[in-house]
Amino acid sequence: MSKIQILKEEISNRIAAGEVIERPASVVKELVDNAIDAGANRIFINIEKAGTRLIQISDNGSGMDRDDALLCLEAHATSKIRKVEDLDSIATFGFRGEAIPSIASVSRFELKTRQQEAIEGTRVLCEGGTIKDVEATGCPAGTTISIRNLFYNVPARKKFLRSDATEEAHIHETALLLALSRMDIHMELRFNGRLIFSVPAADDLRTRAALLFGRDAMKEMMPVNYAEAGIMVTGLISQPGMSRNTRKEQRVFINGRPVAAPAIFVGIKEAYEGLLVKGRHAPCLLYYVMDPARVDINVHPAKREVRFKENHLIGKITAEAVSKGLRGLAGSSIDMKMPKPAVKETVTTVEVDDTETSLPEVSEEKPAVPVSIPVPDLSRVTKPSFTLPRPVAAPVSSLVSSETTQDEEQTETIQEKKTETSENTFDNLQVIGQYNKRYILASNKNGIVLVSIRAAKERILFEKLQKQIRDKTHKSQFLLLPVTLELSPADTRLVAKHLKVINDTGFEIEHFGGTTYVIAAVPAAFPSENITGIFMDLIDQLRDNPRLLKKMSENFIIQSLCSSALKKAYKTLAPEEINHLISELGGTQMPYSCPKGKPVLIHLSDNELLRRFGKKE
Repeated sequence: MSKIQILKEEISNRIAAGEVIERPASVVKELVDNAIDAGANRIFINIEKAGTRLIQISDNGSGMDRDDALLCLEAHATSKIRKVEDLDSIATFGFRGEAIPSIASVSRFELKTRQQEAIEGTRVLCEGGTIKDVEATGCPAGTTISIRNLFYNVPARKKFLRSDATEEAHIHETALLLALSRMDIHMELRFNGRLIFSVPAADDLRTRAALLFGRDAMKEMMPVNYAEAGIMVTGLISQPGMSRNTRKEQRVFINGRPVAAPAIFVGIKEAYEGLLVKGRHAPCLLYYVMDPARVDINVHPAKREVRFKENHLIGKITAEAVSKGLRGLAGSSIDMKMPKPAVKETVTTVEVDDTETSLPEVSEEKPAVPVSIPVPDLSRVTKPSFTLPRPVAAPVSSLVSSETTQDEEQTETIQEKKTETSENTFDNLQVIGQYNKRYILASNKNGIVLVSIRAAKERILFEKLQKQIRDKTHKSQFLLLPVTLELSPADTRLVAKHLKVINDTGFEIEHFGGTTYVIAAVPAAFPSENITGIFMDLIDQLRDNPRLLKKMSENFIIQSLCSSALKKAYKTLAPEEINHLISELGGTQMPYSCPKGKPVLIHLSDNELLRRFGKKE
């Protein structure tokens, strides 16, 4: 007798369900994906008892006739693909044909559906993967799927679900991603009858995100618009001072699909190198448009992970896009639309739209500039086109990086625009006083501002030294008595390796022979006290951070010098000194974080103060 047997359909469906349906949030994702593919522009999600009692998804999409309503419960039955070649150009959210039968096999499943032109609809009742009843019914156009008693016949899986609060958090995040992925769809989420969010259709990313995350959280986000090698990137990135201790708020979308892509996360990390403390992550919303053939979404049944044919290129483009956003080079909004299937041309001209933000008080107008952007050929895609979000102009003005741009015209344009700081922070800033020799306490029209004196001085000194190196205009102040340093052989080699960069900052250090170096001068903006201690601290940091040093020696050396020089920057400042410090900080290109990524200031808005004190106006 043969030992190998073909599994029964009931068992194979249970196995498939284990791969596709990990938890209630997985059910929500799969059903909403199908609703989006059906062309719905209104989707309602109703959850009871964290999805274990009820998950109900209603949409106004195309609906199904009786035959399709029954066929969708068959394994690998799908309307999304027809032939093998279609796997190379998938533009729909679903395509495997596994979700519906997998969900039905582990729940009490009810489907009500009606096509727009049909007089009556179809109701299908299924329990544990077995169809119990099929009948004609009256129902709205579209589809409503109700999942009751999820995992009732798989007690082991149900036992491993987390608390209701945890499962609801997963459902909430899934719904957020779906709402952000398609802004042309009105989406609503309810838990136990309680409205969690309801967002109408919109084409403006900042407005949509403000409805989901709060207006204050979106005000200080900066736009990203970039195109290279047929790949377009648009979205919003945060200032370094808004970092988080997890990557959870880095949300990425490829051709409208929320995904996890390590190459993109690496690119984001590289762009924020030197601006964030180790272990911190900058929130962002990034949308990519590319030829579907360049990305493989058929990696896992959950379709969350993707792989790129050009992994290194994606990381490079991400780093460049985010870096330019941080430097304020993103310009105005670029109309990022996927072309319709009939489009044959692979290159088109997209104009920067001088669109006013839907949050008028934080808008910034910029001139329209034609930008030639290569658009991927999607003529093989048979599904309707979709529109990606268009971020509004930045509420924070250009934050120019120390890095020089290769385009001289861009550089001149940036230099002509005086760097300003956020209207929520520095406008009409009134200094109240100094606290504990470490902080400046001030206020503006929107609340209270606390400024770290040491972090502010580090940022100011860092940018001065950077500018001197970039412009090759470093100025030195000679010491009355040169400082002699006796180093170990290993430290002597280390200093010799980086001596040119150190001297470019304004130091004048010479090798005196053997393991001896002599410091004759320091940068003009540099404190001249404890030069020996500062230099030995620099050597320690060069020795202890070889990996970081290898990637960015110039910036790292300047960071280390600033940090060491200002270790004892605490003293009582005169009012004139405070005003001068605030003025210098306001003129820097990145006033919100010190060179190592720690925050320079904390802004407590009036709304935040009212919330913390539990008072309402």
